[in-house]
Amino acid sequence: MKRMLIIAFLLSASTIFAVTHVWVTYPNGGETFRVGDTITVKWDSDTSVHENYIRITLDGGTNVFNICGQHQLIREGYQGTWGEFKWVIPAYQVISIEDNSPEGSHDSIVTFVSNKCLIKIDNPYNNDQAGDSYDYSNATFTILPSLGNVKATSRESAKTFFGSDSSKLIFKSSFDNYLYFVNFSDVTPEPFKLLATKGAVLPSVSPDGNWLTYATGVAGDDASGPSKAWILRLDGNIENTPVLIDSPAHEPRFFEDATGLYVTYSTKGGPNVYDSTSAKTKKRKVVNGNPVDSARTLVTNAGYVGGLSKDGNYLASGTLRAWMMNLTSKVKTQLHKLTVTRAGTVDSVITPQICNTSISQSVRYPDHMMYRDIGFTTSGYTHPIIGPTWEADKFIFISSSDNKLKRVYRIPLTKASNPVGGLVNTVQWDDMEWSTHPYFGVSGLFLRRCYASCITSGEQTSRHERIYGINLKDSVYLQLVGITDTAKTSSLDLVWPTLWVKKASTLAETTWLEKVIPVEEYNGKTTESIRFISAMQTIQSPIAIKTVSLFDISGRVVIKSNVNSVLRYTFNRDLTKTLAGGNYIVRVETVDGKMASMPWTIVK
Repeated sequence: MKRMLIIAFLLSASTIFAVTHVWVTYPNGGETFRVGDTITVKWDSDTSVHENYIRITLDGGTNVFNICGQHQLIREGYQGTWGEFKWVIPAYQVISIEDNSPEGSHDSIVTFVSNKCLIKIDNPYNNDQAGDSYDYSNATFTILPSLGNVKATSRESAKTFFGSDSSKLIFKSSFDNYLYFVNFSDVTPEPFKLLATKGAVLPSVSPDGNWLTYATGVAGDDASGPSKAWILRLDGNIENTPVLIDSPAHEPRFFEDATGLYVTYSTKGGPNVYDSTSAKTKKRKVVNGNPVDSARTLVTNAGYVGGLSKDGNYLASGTLRAWMMNLTSKVKTQLHKLTVTRAGTVDSVITPQICNTSISQSVRYPDHMMYRDIGFTTSGYTHPIIGPTWEADKFIFISSSDNKLKRVYRIPLTKASNPVGGLVNTVQWDDMEWSTHPYFGVSGLFLRRCYASCITSGEQTSRHERIYGINLKDSVYLQLVGITDTAKTSSLDLVWPTLWVKKASTLAETTWLEKVIPVEEYNGKTTESIRFISAMQTIQSPIAIKTVSLFDISGRVVIKSNVNSVLRYTFNRDLTKTLAGGNYIVRVETVDGKMASMPWTIVK
């Protein structure tokens, strides 16, 4: 009996330690894939030992690691027929890399984008004494980002701009109707498709950067059809499964306080939902990506789709008109009611149509909101901050709940700039959003290009080609992603951006929104050389001055002086005694028709 056992053992050992030859048959060199693709890795062998490791290298063979899970074998019947393995290429993941360390390997985060990829198949039961048996792809193959012809800014540029080594961007590609994720902490940031998000609109990232909420159905502020709200883990795994928050639910946004994380939304979408008696504004608590408890109704007869403020006291909404609700006082205020002035007539109040409302992420200024408008084209009138007439979507605005216009951000390009593939003849902001950080915003940039035959045939393209990060404090911009293919045949289009920026735990907000930035100042530059020396109450200009006007923050004229073509003008020294303390705008018009605005704060 013992002898028979020994023989059986020896036979088994002989089988296990026999050299098994394997051959990789696919991918075997020259192929090109994208992140998110499902590829079938194939191999063959000359024995019946059907246990193998399947590995990949992204650097031509220097480092290899398992792609089916650490220390997991490919066996007959495991995820399909032996000799085949279906693998969904991830964006990135934590893997175990073999090296020469005492432990034999180390964990690292690897991004699956490379042109030096090889598949390796080996048999773990072949030891060194028997002679290891393995095979690589005959030549390298390529894995590309999941969205081609879209270039992201570098990790270093993002870190410098945001002052943080952690930032994430989500946007939708109208090309294939999916959401894409860019992690600017990656060595080489690339856009990766989130596979479960087909048909998603209006994404929003949680304050900690770990969760994504979005709607499916109509784009909530544009139409009133059906819509559902979802939550998805945002950890780089492109295969994560979303969880339903509620239905109907339009324009979901995150809100967090001491009691936990919530998603706010409206039960109805479309224009004027803030006046809809059939709409409700709700919030529902989520824990570890799952909704808990019942949704709580914040407003019973209106849909507020712009989010809930950091202090939980203000709701914002828009489309057609800008509104803010104080939940404590139940007072509803209309914003963006602008006072414009025409020489020789009384002031006029205008209310341009607005879109893309989002609530402030500031603790110091919770009752502020961001939006864009369709412009004002009636000639002869001027606004002290914005200037004379302006076109649709040329500015992003920030206003407070008392209808004070605080900031204006001009588009970063002009019509003639960057005529690659076609001359740019329209530039507009679109889909702007306050980021999770109080000092930063994000917006898409819509460009219309005119091609060779445009003049005679009207041939042109219209697409959202770029997404910009905006430093809301200093009016400085950074292009976060942009389309490199601007040919008239390109179908790429980038919409609905949302931005997460890691906020330092020690951040103490400054009084940055007290200062009003006139539209002439943007991107860290001024377009005029006219100077206002506030300590001396004096204006200096290289061109003769025609008129000098002083406006209060609401846009009403306080003083207007016709100046007799001088290059230097000083306000009456007693002016600070007669005016109330606060923020004012000085507007100067020169004899050649140019205008410039400068802020002036009077401190009592």
